[in-house]
Parts: sequence; C-alpha cells; structure tokens
Amino acid sequence: MNPTDLIFDFETKPLPRSRVEHLAPPEVLIEDQPTEITNEWIAAKTQEVTKPGNRPATIEKNLKAAIAEQEALNAELSKGGSPKWDHYMRDACLDPTRSMLCAIGLKTAGGKKLIMIEDEDDERKALAMTVAAINASRRAIGFNIKRFDLPYAMRRMMQLDVARPDWMESNGRYFSGKFIDLMESWLCGISARESWPVEIATSRKGQDYLCKVFGLPTKPGDGAIFWTYTKNDKEAYLGHDLDTVELLAQRMGAMERASGDNAPTGGWKPQIDNLVNRVTNRLESKIEVLASEDDGLNSFDID
Repeated sequence: MNPTDLIFDFETKPLPRSRVEHLAPPEVLIEDQPTEITNEWIAAKTQEVTKPGNRPATIEKNLKAAIAEQEALNAELSKGGSPKWDHYMRDACLDPTRSMLCAIGLKTAGGKKLIMIEDEDDERKALAMTVAAINASRRAIGFNIKRFDLPYAMRRMMQLDVARPDWMESNGRYFSGKFIDLMESWLCGISARESWPVEIATSRKGQDYLCKVFGLPTKPGDGAIFWTYTKNDKEAYLGHDLDTVELLAQRMGAMERASGDNAPTGGWKPQIDNLVNRVTNRLESKIEVLASEDDGLNSFDID
C-alpha cells in the first residue's frame, strides 16, 4: 500500500423512532388490527385477487398467498409488533435522514483505525477526524464511495452542522480527483444506469461479489445489520472491508505498490522516497493528534 494513500469505509445504523417518526407518511403510523379470516373475508379476498382470464388454479394460488400474508400480519400484531413501521425502516440504513454513522474505518500503510460511534456527538468528532485524514492523504480509496459513502457523509454533515470540506464540491462538480472509487474502476466508464444488464447486476451485487470474482475472502457478516453486532464482530467486519478494498485496488490496477518490482528506481528515487515519507508522517501525525483530542471517542488502532 502506498504510504500516502488512505482507505476508508462507513457503516450506519437506524435513528430511534422518536427522531424520525415525523418523516413517515401518515399511513405508516396507523397500525393495522388483527383481521379474523372468516368466510366473508375469504369471499371478498377471492374477488380481490381474481383477474380477468385467471384459471381456477391461479385464483386458488393467489388466495392462499393472501391468507398466508394475513396470517403472518396477524401473528406480528398479536406480539405487539409494528409491521408497517418495520417495513418503512427496512432500508433506513441507506437514508441519511433516517439513520446515522455507527462506525468509520480508516487504513493507511501504518495500520487501521476503527472508530465506533454511539451518538451524534461521536458522529461529529468522527466525521471531523475523517475529513482531516482525507485532507492529509494523496488519494482516498473505497468501494462505491461516490454513490453512497461520500454523499451519505456529506448529508449527515449538513444535518450535524459540521464544516463543509473543500473537496466536497468545486465548480459544480462533486468530490475531487483524489477519490478512487473501485466501483467506477470496475464499470470502466460504463454507467450502471445504462441498459447494460451485466453492469447493472454487478453494481448491485457490490464489493462482496467482486471479492468472489477475484478469489478474495468474502464479508464475515451482513452490512445491513452491522449495527446489531458485538464490538468484536464489528471490528472483524470493518477491518475485513478495509483489507479487501486494498486487495481489490491492487488486483484492479487502481493502487500501485509502495515497494517491489514496480517501485521507482534510478536517480529520482531518493527524492521520491523523501517526499513519500514526509507526506506519510503528516498523515499519520494528523490522525494521531485528532485521536488524542477525540474527547472519549471510542476508537482503537490495529497495526
């Protein structure tokens, strides 16, 4: 890994219901009541699921599905569940208005820093530390960062009144050239929105899919429920993501090695080494200073 590069990854968790309830559509807040499945209900539902031209077998299949769905809903309601709210919040971790950061991983040639976030005060400090680390780096590398991590973080910064970084936007273009998004590298200039089924499918499968393609270890868990994990499991998951981004970047040619056959040689090498060391020291010193001033932020280093 080049000593001047930074790899980063964000994980999120849903905000409490009390914080986002006012954002929900009115119908989400009106909870259903258990419905008794009577002969009258079956007759009405049969009419509802019957479409013109349906065969009897199709109507029976649709009716059975409707009954099973109602029975499952009744079971949830009888346990005091909130199916409508649960459905509304199922993708909340992707929405910066209904969720917040719960962990940030940073990796340099000197090691990893894993920052665990409990509340919005922690989130402000962690975002400030991440911005400083990105500012001090030559390149900041991640997977799908331009479509998720960076826009998500920017929107959280707006809500938390955190200072806007210089690289957020310039002359109408978002995110400077220092950011290397491995999803973009994989798509090779093809937009995932274009009518290319393979590209669309791959972009949806994400980092874990490409790890399989390149024969790399897959994720030790599910990012959608990362926030429910123990501290040790969070550490393992986040550390794995940082490591596989580095391996993917090397395999895809998006990250050069700092030493070895591809290292610079000849008369310029001492000057290049000196510059690399100076930038590396600056980056690591900046992160260390911020970590020492984090006022109790739950973070830890892994060499």
